Amino acid sequence: MPLGKMNKMRISFSGKIPRPAAVPGEIAIVNMNMNLPMFDRRDPEKQMSQQQQEQQQRKQGRRRSGDLLSQLLFPTNKTLCAVMIGSIMVFMLLFFRDNQGAPILSDEDLMELLDNVKGNDNRLFRWDVTPLTIQRRGHGGCTKLPEASEILMDPHATVHSQTLAAEFLTFCLTDAPTQRARFSHIEGVHKAVIEMVRRQHDPTASAMAAHLIYSSAFANEKNHQAYIFEGAAEALAEVIMDPNALTSQIMWAAAALQNVAASYCSTADDGRCYWEWTLENPHVVLEEDSLPMISDGIMVRETMMKIDGLVDTLTKLACTGPVEGSFHNDNVFPGENTVMGRDDNNPHLIAWAATGALKNLALEPTSHERLEPVLSCMCRMKDSPDWLEQHKSSDLILFMRREQDPCWYRDDEATLCIDGNFVDQDHYHCDGYKHATEEECQNECVVTGVSAKQACCECGGGTRYRTGSSNTMLLGSGNSMLTGGAFRNDVLVGP
Repeated sequence: MPLGKMNKMRISFSGKIPRPAAVPGEIAIVNMNMNLPMFDRRDPEKQMSQQQQEQQQRKQGRRRSGDLLSQLLFPTNKTLCAVMIGSIMVFMLLFFRDNQGAPILSDEDLMELLDNVKGNDNRLFRWDVTPLTIQRRGHGGCTKLPEASEILMDPHATVHSQTLAAEFLTFCLTDAPTQRARFSHIEGVHKAVIEMVRRQHDPTASAMAAHLIYSSAFANEKNHQAYIFEGAAEALAEVIMDPNALTSQIMWAAAALQNVAASYCSTADDGRCYWEWTLENPHVVLEEDSLPMISDGIMVRETMMKIDGLVDTLTKLACTGPVEGSFHNDNVFPGENTVMGRDDNNPHLIAWAATGALKNLALEPTSHERLEPVLSCMCRMKDSPDWLEQHKSSDLILFMRREQDPCWYRDDEATLCIDGNFVDQDHYHCDGYKHATEEECQNECVVTGVSAKQACCECGGGTRYRTGSSNTMLLGSGNSMLTGGAFRNDVLVGP
């Protein structure tokens, strides 16, 4: 640069050097600390104009873009590592944002899903579903089953949301093996349902969770065993023995206990196990058509025997039945006309469910001695006008006795007598000894060795009760193996 032009440069008192006009042949050097342009005076011939400088910067930018494209197309290990770290950070941000945000399904969503599959089915006890529910399930009504299940496990979900989700799931799983299979693969949901059962301060939620166990445990090995492993028996027993529990809570807890105490088999289109008495065994065994067993509830039955007070409580509850008369709004039958919201605390709800739990407990031979006190109640309930009570009590009697009907003299003014287990060498049970002679009554049971005189009412044996409208009294027993016990509204004495 000519000396004259240098002399004309002005330096401000602030110490800032004003940017000079571009001079051909000059090179601008950027001071990184002060962000000030400087000029290389040592080689004026190599200095570039401002236009040349901008052209070179554009070339450098294109080279950097090309380098970035090359890294994306042909990444090095360093590039891959950076991309992975970035992806993880984005995922974590999205994860925490979603988990702290709104639930997967809002209450409005759940109500819409529930109303769709429910239709007008307002029954309090549902052992099956309506044709409308089946139709709507077939048209995608249960597509959101996984999302509803997630709500049960969501610690941020409200009790109301979880109750709606559980009710929706009961409509999806009842009489639906495919839907129960979908539910069985959701990790952690069984534990969440059991925790919901234990919310005894929220009776509606607790009852609906027990209903969900009742629906999902049936004939599905994975659900059944998951509930057993997570302690369903203990949780349900807590509700059953809670004196402050709502009636519908107790009903659903006992019904759920019935289904987790059951065993399930590979019977076609059913899943139930069917049992029979044989000459070779002193207790019921599986029919050949039911084999193989796919899931055994023996652990639950053994647990029931160990829980202090549970069998006695179930016996008292079972003996509150049967219902009487004909059903109407003021005299509900559990198998016929119970309505949600109207009958949640109706005392008629409980007897069938408690009987169902005892029925499956009776599959364990070691329970029979403790279950003897309930048999007099079952002799009454097997003639119940409600099909549900009749069905459960008849099965309990079958598991306890070889005869379909071991109950004699059932009218209110006569003595009730219950035959013991007996089968002679000609395959006659006690009901074949109606007109037996004294000599014939000496015949012995080919399985137990007990004589007909001890076991059969017609031979003077069996277990005898005096019946009446207010109580039933044990008068005596021809079977020394039978023991006494106490139950509600009954006086048990002797033998």
